[in-house]
Parts: sequence; structure tokens; C-alpha cells
Amino acid sequence: MSLYFVLYWDVWGNEQNGWDVNDVSRHSMVGRIPDTQQDVLDLLKANNWINDYVTLDEVQIEFNCDSVQISDKSNNCPIGRVEWGV
Repeated sequence: MSLYFVLYWDVWGNEQNGWDVNDVSRHSMVGRIPDTQQDVLDLLKANNWINDYVTLDEVQIEFNCDSVQISDKSNNCPIGRVEWGV
């Protein structure tokens, strides 16, 4: 099954008024479908999409049926998503 990281690289807005994702880029990833939040973080680190020092205290990870949304826990700014089976 294919894995992809969708990077939200053009994000506008703020915590009070909400965020708008204006542009994304989609990239193949190597690994397996994550089962836990730690699996998601490890997958992002292994594919060099997030720094090694980032912890679960800093990111919010929300599972959907065929993807995982990732956002900054401090201000809810969207970072991207991991998709599979697409």
C-alpha cells in the first residue's frame, strides 16, 4: 500500500480566526501505515518531514479512516497529513 505525505506549505490565518491551507505538495513516503500517534511521528522523522527533536507534546495527530492530520499543538496551525490507499 502506498503512503504519502501532503505538506501544507502555504498556510494563512491565525489561531483566533482560523487557518486556511492555500497550497499543498504530495510526496511518496517509505514505511508502513501508522497505528498510533507515535508511529506517525516516527514515520515523519524517518522520511525527514519533521525534525528528530519534535515530540508528541508539540504536535496534534488525528486519525481518519485513510489519513492522519497533523497540526501544531501550540496554535492548531495545520502542518500536513499522511495518506494511504489513495
